[in-house]
Amino acid sequence: MSALVLGLAALLGATPTAPAARPAAQSAPAAPAASTGTTRTADLTSAAEPAASAASASDALAAPPRFRERLDLSHLFTVDSLTARHLSFSDLRLGAEAQRLFDVPLGVVIDGRARHSWNALADDRTTLTEGYLRYGDDTDAWRLRLGRQLIRAVASAEVDGASLEHQWSPATSAVAFAGLLPNPWDMSFNPDFITAGVGLENKNVNDSQSGGLVLCTYRQALDRAYATHRALYTYGQTLTASSFTTVDFLSREPLAALGSKTGLDLTSFNGLVRLRPARAFDTSLAVTHNHTLLPNRWWDYYISEEQKRHGFVIDGLEPVGTRLSSVRWTNTLSLGPAFAPYVRLRYDMRHNQKATGSEARAGLKWRPAFGYVNVAVAYRDYFGVPSRLGEATFGIEQPHFGVEGGLTVLALQVRNQAGWKTSYNPYGMTWFDLGAWSPTLAHLRLLGEYQGFLEPTETTHAFFVQLAHRL
Repeated sequence: MSALVLGLAALLGATPTAPAARPAAQSAPAAPAASTGTTRTADLTSAAEPAASAASASDALAAPPRFRERLDLSHLFTVDSLTARHLSFSDLRLGAEAQRLFDVPLGVVIDGRARHSWNALADDRTTLTEGYLRYGDDTDAWRLRLGRQLIRAVASAEVDGASLEHQWSPATSAVAFAGLLPNPWDMSFNPDFITAGVGLENKNVNDSQSGGLVLCTYRQALDRAYATHRALYTYGQTLTASSFTTVDFLSREPLAALGSKTGLDLTSFNGLVRLRPARAFDTSLAVTHNHTLLPNRWWDYYISEEQKRHGFVIDGLEPVGTRLSSVRWTNTLSLGPAFAPYVRLRYDMRHNQKATGSEARAGLKWRPAFGYVNVAVAYRDYFGVPSRLGEATFGIEQPHFGVEGGLTVLALQVRNQAGWKTSYNPYGMTWFDLGAWSPTLAHLRLLGEYQGFLEPTETTHAFFVQLAHRL
């Protein structure tokens, strides 16, 4: 099975059959998008829900329970030209939120997914992302949550336990939490993992900040301690800056610049500065650094158990982290309301292999009222492998439907071989708001997506379809 297909499956939520490295941070912020490149329509699974209208406290007490629901049924299927093994699985995802049950500030939140695999390439699995009771309205000074939850002020840290939040004002709040940590392998409840932490969040019109400190233990021994910080600053349309940082204090592979004997490690950093000094010119600089980690003591235990099960021994533990840094500089010039040529330079470094890569890209984007068309060419040095890239994409964006498509052509200069190896990656996506076509289908949306990987020795096709209901 092509590695590209497995990567697509992971992007769509597939569960690999072999253990994968767990990111140091649960999530990273989505940096404000630059005005260049292709912007695909958002996946229906992440579509934002309309905000409820504000009401007075007396109206809220008299109002019936508020309820929001999401139900997604999706299927992923792949075919390739080399094997008879096709990735095929179906997902059912349910999300529901109810507030002011029994006319008291009591609510419940559930978000889970059940998967059925139609062959052995993926596992059947039921995963509970969130499931908790909440006491306290959004405007109350104190709020208590019991159950599995994500602490979003601290990079969506996971906990099976309790959290207590205090709100000083609509903009400022603090949270403390403690409980079990879901098993890093299968998200099951496991008393071997315990976590606790505190977080602080402050949101204003032009800036927002959040972060905190988290401690994790494995079998009563401290396994991980880390701090997170997220910030966003906006000064009109002229300047936008955002960052997300995670620092570990007990890393087995600390960052040398922070002192190799201290255990300090910059495990995640995403920073973006976007400057628009004139209406016709836009420039942005993005810097990222990521060190993929696995929980230290748990990882050692997992390796030893796997060795016993398979009947072999490894002398010493190899490093399990991959450290990658990247810098991207994008410049866009607007020629009137519709045309925007752009240039993007990128530099990458793999610290473990001491390898570097780079890319220079130039493109032109046409932005009519109904959508966009983007064409680009690039030269890339992919860590020692020269390549040339050509790309053409388009999109039609309407209130009740959208269509996107494109083709990427990649030519690689293979080592010790003459000529170039060319591959083609076609892409297509469409979505429909079925309620716009028939009132009986209100709140239903249909999404279809195709991704192809056409190489000289192998062709792979991936199909994804999703039926989504929102209430």
